[in-house]
Amino acid sequence: MIKDKSGRGIDTLRISITERCNFSCLYCSNQFNKLDKKDILSYEEIIKFVKIFSCLGIKKIKITGGEPLIRKDSTLLIKKITHISGIEDISITTNGFYLYENIDKVREAGIKRINISLDTLNEKKFEILTGRSCLKRIKEVIKESCKIFIPVKLNVVIMRNINLEEICDFLNFASKNNLILKFIELMPVYKKISFWRENFVPFKNILDIIKKHTYIYPIKKNGRIKSYESSEGIIIEFVTPITEPFCNKCDRVRIDCAGNLFLCLYGKPIINLKKLDGDILNSIKFYVYNRDFSFNPFVKLKNYRLPLMNTIGG
Repeated sequence: MIKDKSGRGIDTLRISITERCNFSCLYCSNQFNKLDKKDILSYEEIIKFVKIFSCLGIKKIKITGGEPLIRKDSTLLIKKITHISGIEDISITTNGFYLYENIDKVREAGIKRINISLDTLNEKKFEILTGRSCLKRIKEVIKESCKIFIPVKLNVVIMRNINLEEICDFLNFASKNNLILKFIELMPVYKKISFWRENFVPFKNILDIIKKHTYIYPIKKNGRIKSYESSEGIIIEFVTPITEPFCNKCDRVRIDCAGNLFLCLYGKPIINLKKLDGDILNSIKFYVYNRDFSFNPFVKLKNYRLPLMNTIGG
């Protein structure tokens, strides 16, 4: 396993395979960073980079977007990645829309676990949040996914003025469908920082709300994620990049859909692998080893860095 100068072992690579998305979520928005087709990583390039990273000890691959399943033949790419030596785990994060018609292809490609993003269980709110009217379709594919993938995690970004009162609804939904519920603190990635300030909810506030409705106790942590189990057997996870940054446990790097290497979600791209000449493996090793401890503005007092979430994939 490759380590950086802070001694953090890195075993996970997140790859965004497209900037395109069929949703226009309020805190992400795919309206502002369209790329030319020639600038997008080809599948051949993605395979090449995964092979290089596997030689450096990367064992886990997360496929993201935009919406990864919007890209043609993305399941064929996934299948090829599963056959790369050293890769032990490959998962995908999706909004679920195209999963509806591709669920068998995703399973056959070798995906065993999956994250589905859903921020409301209310049809009207869903349309406001995403710009689409298809909540019924998403709920159906979530239920079907639970029969195929283990586990299925539901990614929920809690926003004060939008879905804070739905926390108990999500608990019930998770219980009925055997989902792992993953609450994520809203990050300041929207163009207007005022949206974040008005809607940010600290993880402990979410925890307090849950405790009013059920007994929960902490279970084994994986470093980045705080995990709990409720008395009903619901696994609840918290991702807390704002109130309790986990930079000292960071075990991942990212490649966006244009080939830029990110060593931190909040950081600037270090180098474009697509354009890199020479010894790519040793160049990656050099940059990863020398990565800064953190670019998170809540760890170091710097200006906000607003990554383009539709290209880097979160």
